[in-house]
Amino acid sequence: MDIFTLIQTGFEAFIHSYFFGALKIFLGIYSFVLFIDILLILSLRNKTEMLKEGNVLFQNIHLSILRSSLKKRWLKIESRLQSGNISEYKVAILEADNSVDEALTDSGYKGTDMTQKIEQLRLVHVEDAIALDEVHQIRNRIVFEQDFHLDLDQTKKILETYRTYLKKLDYLE
Repeated sequence: MDIFTLIQTGFEAFIHSYFFGALKIFLGIYSFVLFIDILLILSLRNKTEMLKEGNVLFQNIHLSILRSSLKKRWLKIESRLQSGNISEYKVAILEADNSVDEALTDSGYKGTDMTQKIEQLRLVHVEDAIALDEVHQIRNRIVFEQDFHLDLDQTKKILETYRTYLKKLDYLE
């Protein structure tokens, strides 16, 4: 018996063995699972793109709702100036500060309070941060000093600083 006949006989025995049959079944199942994985990856890629588009749509809707809410709030803030009451002026400043705080949070500035958000803003927009810090300090004086007084002109200037920044963030027109 020559070597080629021996190899051929061994190969034919291997092909008809139980081990090779089990190997064929295993490789068939493995190929099927691999094919399904490829299809799932391809379909998820499309779903990811759709989710990103949906997320952008959600963000646009959220921004639209927040803009509408801030516009309504801002009209109420400005109406407080008509009262001639110093307490209403103070409430207007507190509400304006709160509105800017909310807009900063929505714009991605992080922090537990307005001061921390202004510090982050200072890294990017120094002039805006300085202006907001000044009016925020007045807001703090309103909260912590019982005898703090201000007049209509001061209140208008303070509110204009808040309004200008809300315009820059595109929350007000």
